[in-house]
Amino acid sequence: MAETTVLIHFPELLPASRGTAVPGVRHLDPGLSSGLAPEARFTPPDLPLDARAAARWLAQATGYAGLFAPGALRAADAAAKAPGADPYGDPVSAIVGELAALEGLGGAAPAGDPATGADASRLRAQAVLLLAWERERGLAEVRALGAAHGGAVERLGATLGLEPEDMEELAAAGGLALDAAPEAPYAEPGQWQPVLAAMLRLLPPGAVLYVDAAPVLDFWREAGVPLEPVAGAALDALLPGAGAGRRLLARCPGRVLMGASRPLADAPWLDEERTVLAREAGAGE
Repeated sequence: MAETTVLIHFPELLPASRGTAVPGVRHLDPGLSSGLAPEARFTPPDLPLDARAAARWLAQATGYAGLFAPGALRAADAAAKAPGADPYGDPVSAIVGELAALEGLGGAAPAGDPATGADASRLRAQAVLLLAWERERGLAEVRALGAAHGGAVERLGATLGLEPEDMEELAAAGGLALDAAPEAPYAEPGQWQPVLAAMLRLLPPGAVLYVDAAPVLDFWREAGVPLEPVAGAALDALLPGAGAGRRLLARCPGRVLMGASRPLADAPWLDEERTVLAREAGAGE
């Protein structure tokens, strides 16, 4: 019996970070034993940190153990933006900074672990994915709270019989207005490249990345990633019942997906050939 191909969403680790889920495609779990159903997630084998250790390290790394309480992120975010607040107190920015420090997997492994060599690179990869998972979770919480807040303001305006433009002025004057919704978590290469390198370090060789994020596909086209149309039996073998939409397939070394033109001495696993299945940009699921 043929082995089932594992398809993994990239770059999103959480369903809330993307649109509609794609049947048959899983989200990578960096070791937190998240609430996703087993068929919707994939945990790489032999992760250096088990679920308990991963959660403990993540709380320490972000410096905001309170992030794990519902609503705490929004409160911390608001406090960080208050007049006179420490600009480095913004939890989302702090996590972005952690990701930047680990970009290219050159950052330090989680403190206290003596791993070196290959073990250290796997540990750093898991650390990157844990931070990315937390950043996505925080951004999703801010978006959800912003949407709920906006709905309450709209209902208040309707009750008062105000026109939308009048309600906008009232909301701004009364401090009811929220900042614009946060950007998509992976709008820039520097935001998804560390996640890609980490995924490729931990995923088994036969795993396939599924991508429909326009910024990623635009980068790959400019970088010369060999994306070719795929359909029919070849597509069904990867994603049965793929549905409408033009699909593209690429098989190339991981470093090509990173935009590197030559091997990376500190990341030899990026020389291995990887498979990507993409849906044409602008036609997200």
